[in-house]
Amino acid sequence: CAGAGGGSEAAAAIAAFYEHADATNDIFRLAAKVYCLLLSSVLGGPFEGGSSSSASASVDVSCIRYAWKKPWWLSVAVPEDVSDEKAFRGQLLELTQDSFQLLKSALEGAVAERLGALAARPGTPVAASMDALFDLELYGSLVGMFELNNLGIDLPPPGEEEGGGEEGSSSGDDDDEDGEDEGSSGQHVEGTGFYPLHSSMNHSCDPNVLVLFLPPEDEQEAGVGCDGADDEPLNLSSRVYVYALRDIEAGEELTCSYLDADQLELSTEERQKLLEDYGFVCDCIKCEE
Repeated sequence: CAGAGGGSEAAAAIAAFYEHADATNDIFRLAAKVYCLLLSSVLGGPFEGGSSSSASASVDVSCIRYAWKKPWWLSVAVPEDVSDEKAFRGQLLELTQDSFQLLKSALEGAVAERLGALAARPGTPVAASMDALFDLELYGSLVGMFELNNLGIDLPPPGEEEGGGEEGSSSGDDDDEDGEDEGSSGQHVEGTGFYPLHSSMNHSCDPNVLVLFLPPEDEQEAGVGCDGADDEPLNLSSRVYVYALRDIEAGEELTCSYLDADQLELSTEERQKLLEDYGFVCDCIKCEE
């Protein structure tokens, strides 16, 4: 979304931003995408070269209210092997500052161009300024939101055992550009996704639903996710599915596990430690017992 106002410097900054994200935290990519949508909604539509309409941008942006978090450097729990909390959080803040500066460098030209165009329109109030539009804490909160609400996507090639995703499973080694292989049969796809409805589901160590993704051949068999003629390659839809693990009573809350199957077999104390990042103490039936 750097648009025509950025030029070669903006392109270089975007390349540097992606390189930094891939080397540190791939969640920066997701946060940047939503930040661009926020800018588009404020500035009256997508930047030149963008593909989203202002209407679709508003719909996409509205999903953040489901999962808003404190800035990343404040919202994550301190690992057990870290003795200096202040230094740890300072390192996360520094990473976020570096990422945001690269993103800002890529977008400033297009944002300035859009602000100038808006100011030139008779009767069009321009309430936003460059400083107001680039807010480190807002960007950090988007990173925190994705860190604690993302689903890791891990789909094997067609014909192999189907993969699944668990909440918060993303790591710095994930590469969202893997999604470019989705149209190719036989590719292993690994990435990260954000699903507002799934993010509204609470955790339980004794969940009544399972969250997973389906390989394309299973989606085609079910009649969903694979559009086009029968002889076209199978395409991954990136849809997430929720399946009941047992009979669920009318009015009973749907709960999923933020932990993977092996982690659910740990002791209550160990599970509670793993859940610290989410900011709650689990009081499900399994933990209470």
